[in-house]
Amino acid sequence: MNTLAHNSKLVFDFDGVIFHNIKVNQKIIEKSVGYVQSKTGYSYEKSLDFNNKNYQRYGHTALMLKRYGYDASLDEYNAYVFDSDLWSNLRSNITNDDYIRAECVNTANSLLGYDSILFSNAPYIWCYKVLDMLDYDIDDLFSLVYTGIGESSLKPKSILYQVIEYTNRDVDELHFFDDNKKNLENLSDTWITHHVDPNVRLDNYVKPVVDEIIRR
Repeated sequence: MNTLAHNSKLVFDFDGVIFHNIKVNQKIIEKSVGYVQSKTGYSYEKSLDFNNKNYQRYGHTALMLKRYGYDASLDEYNAYVFDSDLWSNLRSNITNDDYIRAECVNTANSLLGYDSILFSNAPYIWCYKVLDMLDYDIDDLFSLVYTGIGESSLKPKSILYQVIEYTNRDVDELHFFDDNKKNLENLSDTWITHHVDPNVRLDNYVKPVVDEIIRR
């Protein structure tokens, strides 16, 4: 193992990067839009349009609603969306591609000789349960786990960018894989960003980075 590999670390978003399941994602969208509808009083169609136009700008549906003056909170949103109905949907719709994406992270960790970092707006319980269903313990894949535990933790304006930098201050490069361009903007030179298309195999993004790190 090239010891210089330890001067770089991989940082992964979760939904849209490590986990991208069309049926499960559609269920999350439906429940998110239902939450918007419950707050705004809009029709489902208008709530869907409102969420689609503004979600990525603010990084989270709950933050989007608050910015527009609605009484919304991260905890309330999580309780509304990540309920028993969603867990049932998840169990019945796991695919082989879901296993392949998780294995991509595990393979990268093995090749580099250290675990990656998880940095997601999703709640911890969601990331934990999804990985558990894919036969992985979250702590076996990630040395550090940063999830949506409060509004200040949510990308793209998360204080956790600085926390991750400080915790890894001996690292020259943080290779960050995220499917939202807003989450990849205006970062320090330590961050090497990789905009992921959820519909493309994750190893198409990760393997070239790992190969380059190992070659150094």
